[in-house]
Amino acid sequence: MSKKNGTTQVDYQLAMEELYSKRNIRKMLEKDLRNSEEIRKRIEKAAELVTKWLSKTYYESKQRRLEPLKKLDPVELVLDLLVTILPLTDPELLTSVVGRFGSFNYSMKTDGVTTVAELIAVVADVDLYDVMKDDEGMLYVKSNIVFDNHILEAIEQTQYLPPMVCTPLPLTNNYDSGYLTVRSHLVLGGDNNHDGDLCLSYLNKVNSIPLSLDVEFLTRLSETPNKDLITPEKEAAFTKMAKDSYRMYTNLVQQGNKFYLTNRPDKRGRIYTQGYHVNAQGTSFKKAMIEFHRKEIVTGVPDKYRK
Repeated sequence: MSKKNGTTQVDYQLAMEELYSKRNIRKMLEKDLRNSEEIRKRIEKAAELVTKWLSKTYYESKQRRLEPLKKLDPVELVLDLLVTILPLTDPELLTSVVGRFGSFNYSMKTDGVTTVAELIAVVADVDLYDVMKDDEGMLYVKSNIVFDNHILEAIEQTQYLPPMVCTPLPLTNNYDSGYLTVRSHLVLGGDNNHDGDLCLSYLNKVNSIPLSLDVEFLTRLSETPNKDLITPEKEAAFTKMAKDSYRMYTNLVQQGNKFYLTNRPDKRGRIYTQGYHVNAQGTSFKKAMIEFHRKEIVTGVPDKYRK
C-alpha cells in the first residue's frame, strides 16, 4: 500500500470522508442550535407539537400513515427536519425541501411526501422557518436562522464526495457505496432503491479502474462555461466551482495522481459516474482532463483509422 509522508492512501481517504461527512455537519448544526437557549426552547416546543399531532385520532388511512412516526423520538425528528431546512440560504420550494428530507421509506411515495409536508407545517409554528405562498400559489420554505460562514462552507462541501484515492470497497449489496465509511442507497433516486438483483460485479469492475488527471492539459487550458452566464449570480457560481475544482485537482495530484470514481445505476440500469469536480461524464472539459492511470500503447489499429 502506497505511503506519502508516512500516511497511507487509506488514511488519507478516511480523513477526506470524515471532512466531507454529513454526520459531522449534523453535529455542528445541532451544537450551534443547542447553544442558543431560545432555539432550544423552540425545539422542545416543536417536539411537543409533533407529539400532540401524532397523538390525535384521524381517519383510518392517515392514522396508519402516521403510525411509523410514533416510534421515533420527537426531538430527534424535529432536529432531523431543522438540520435540513435551517441551513437553506434562500427560499426553496416545499417540494424540494421534502425531497431533501426524504420520505421515511414509505412503500407509497405519496404517503411519504404527504407526511413530510404535514410535519413541516406542524414544526413551522415555532417560527424557526416560514412556509410562504407566492403569487402563483407555489409554496416555499424560508429559514429564519443564519449560521456562521464556516458552517455554511462546511455544509456546501459535503454535497459532493471527492474521488477515492484508494481502491473502493467491493459492493456486496444494494446499500454499499464503495467508500470506506459511507453507506447509501445504491440506485439513484431516493424512492427507487430495492433489494432485488443489481449487476454488482460490473459496478465493482468499473469502480476499480484507476484514473489520473492530465496535468499538462490542466496547466495549459482553463475551464470555461459551456453557456452564457447571463446574471452576476451565475457568473459567481461558475467562478467558485472552477476555483474549488482546481483545488480538488491539486489535492489529487499531490496524493499521487491516482484515483477512482464510483458509479451508481438508475432505475433503468444506466450507470452514472459519481462526482462533481471530477466526473468522466461531466462537461467536455471534465471529460478531457481524465485519463487511465495505467497507460498502454494501442496496437493493431487499421490504417484507415490512423490520422
